[in-house]
Amino acid sequence: MKQDKSLNIIVQGEFKMKPEMINGIIVPYNLSTKQLIDRLHAAADMSCFSVCCTALSYKDDEEAYEALFPYLSDNDYHKRPYVFGVIFRMPYAIKLNDELQEALLTDDIHFILRALETYSSGKFCIHDEIIRAFFLKNHEQIDACYYACLQQLSPTQENLEFFKLLFNVSNNISHRIALAEVITERATQKTFYELLDLFLDDSAEKIRYQAAKLAIRFCDTDALKKLSNDTDGHIRKLINKSL
Repeated sequence: MKQDKSLNIIVQGEFKMKPEMINGIIVPYNLSTKQLIDRLHAAADMSCFSVCCTALSYKDDEEAYEALFPYLSDNDYHKRPYVFGVIFRMPYAIKLNDELQEALLTDDIHFILRALETYSSGKFCIHDEIIRAFFLKNHEQIDACYYACLQQLSPTQENLEFFKLLFNVSNNISHRIALAEVITERATQKTFYELLDLFLDDSAEKIRYQAAKLAIRFCDTDALKKLSNDTDGHIRKLINKSL
């Protein structure tokens, strides 16, 4: 699964802010919903289509949502992912849980990246087993930034075992660091010790740093003592500051 870097820019940037222009064309926010829909359906190229889509996605009325929705099943390889990329900001898109889950079951990175980002918002519910299966299958093929969406998983023992398994099977240091950060945030008094054991002797300083945070938060004196002599200065400083 090869990532499309141009799409990555759209997913992580353009749709997180209200763009004034797209590819040099002004987004016509001033037009009415009806005018935008007429232009959308008559669009002769993707430039016109994309600015109309974006403008419609900032309308709060159901008519705008209903105009974009059919394009989620459009055969056009460019139109379909573009609409998928903007429609989830609309209030009526809360109905699209099934479409979001289906996107993660495809091999199309256009839909997968947007689905992961949308899931991270916490507004949509995807079954935990689908997220677990996706990451176990594709964890080496997506950027580390998408690991943040794992915060949405339920605090169950099954998910804890999944986190530990994913951490142990990953060979990508950026992924392991991102995962360690997620795991640390989710740690509880009941689970911290086995997580601390997972990080404490890791070769990566940033992962041992997470061990230090756990040791401080849950007052593990043995780990604090060991980490106070760590080879990494940032870890020693964090520990010594807490003592």
